[in-house]
Amino acid sequence: FAADTSPRGAEFRVNTYTTGNQFADGVSVGANGDFVVVWTSYQDGNGASVHGQRYDGAGSPLGGEFQLNSYTFSHQSQAEIARAADGRFVVSWMSYLQDGSVQGVAARRFDAAGNPLGSDFMVNSFTLADQLHSAIASDANGNFIVAWRDQAQRDGSSWGIFAQAFDAGGNRLGPDFLVNTYTTGDQFIPAASMTATGEFVVAFGSRLTDGSEEAAMARR
Repeated sequence: FAADTSPRGAEFRVNTYTTGNQFADGVSVGANGDFVVVWTSYQDGNGASVHGQRYDGAGSPLGGEFQLNSYTFSHQSQAEIARAADGRFVVSWMSYLQDGSVQGVAARRFDAAGNPLGSDFMVNSFTLADQLHSAIASDANGNFIVAWRDQAQRDGSSWGIFAQAFDAGGNRLGPDFLVNTYTTGDQFIPAASMTATGEFVVAFGSRLTDGSEEAAMARR
């Protein structure tokens, strides 16, 4: 779409592999209008897998679709993407059994041409129970944060929202940290956005925080 919300052409199909289901997509746009779309599919022969496709600013594909995950045992799903100013990008997703304990959050870095910069790595260092539903955001230099939903009652109640900061090389910047201050009941499905200089906001759902079922919360 153009900045005035007028459409630039018709909708188009992103995935070239069409067998079965392709779903749970994420997208990130560069300053020149080029963009990358990521999604979940069933095509690596061992459960769900995550894939991507790059496009130029005119919406033309740059190469073919490519697989994001190098770890292929069981299911990898729910991919999210964040990009640096020079086009490098990082993708996070939910990975089954990769951290040794049910579901965890994995990520992988790529250069601007879509070439992987190393293999998958685990985002969550705490592995008890489930860590899932990741959100990711990057600054202009490629430093990034990943937030996720943590089932292990580390906030003293039920589900909590935790996050981990990384530098542009994928190195951890300190330990993971608790995002939510209200800890009663469930906090779930985070979203994240980061400024060019590294400040960020994490939003998430919260049960009973506003006194009536579920509420939308955020923290800077």
